[in-house]
Amino acid sequence: TTLKQELMDSSVYSKAYGRTVKAMGRVDAYNFLMKIKAERPEVPDPRAWRADSSQTFESNHPYEDGAEVSETFTMPGSKFVRAIFEKVDTEKKYDTLTLKDSEGSIIEVLSGTYPDDYVTEYASGDTLEMNFKSDSSVNKYGYKLKAIQYILE
Repeated sequence: TTLKQELMDSSVYSKAYGRTVKAMGRVDAYNFLMKIKAERPEVPDPRAWRADSSQTFESNHPYEDGAEVSETFTMPGSKFVRAIFEKVDTEKKYDTLTLKDSEGSIIEVLSGTYPDDYVTEYASGDTLEMNFKSDSSVNKYGYKLKAIQYILE
């Protein structure tokens, strides 16, 4: 194996690095020097995603002051779920769309403007909870869900 591959294999996994670091982890010198291959959770196969566009979750356009909206999506028998948003445009830092897994762990917090057809981080399990909160000032477009994607077990 190459030095690069050994560094990647010995890195300590963190999902937070998923979109920015190929190894999805940070370098661990001890693991590298001792040739310890770090454990990693299963990662979804990018070709296995299926989409359900019958699910709806959309704000008013523009959304109201002090809005608080929650929705939970469950795709029975799935081991991974994520969302595709047709559009997300909120007041950055003040109006947030928070995505959580079935255990209540935060998967991603969306705030600001995102590209059309934005694909969120994935949650392990069959459930994705979405919570939108706005403050009492600037109101923008909001959000519109395009589909829930899932991978069956």
